[in-house]
Amino acid sequence: MLALLEMAVTWHELDYSDHPVLGPSAWATFADAHDWADRDRAERVFSLALDIVGRAIEIAPEPPRPAMARVMTLVRD
Repeated sequence: MLALLEMAVTWHELDYSDHPVLGPSAWATFADAHDWADRDRAERVFSLALDIVGRAIEIAPEPPRPAMARVMTLVRD
């Protein structure tokens, strides 16, 4: 379960294309298709992982910074 949460946190930062892993779009189906010793706990963990991945998408990207030459021009003016 810890590996799932680590993957969720880093999903948008790391490239998993060379690894045989399921993406977030398949996590809910994967969880439903398996028998878990504690189904409620597994459901909460997968739900949390999906929430983490979804929140990373919602965060607005930082606006691009002006080039250094432009900053120097602004300071001189």
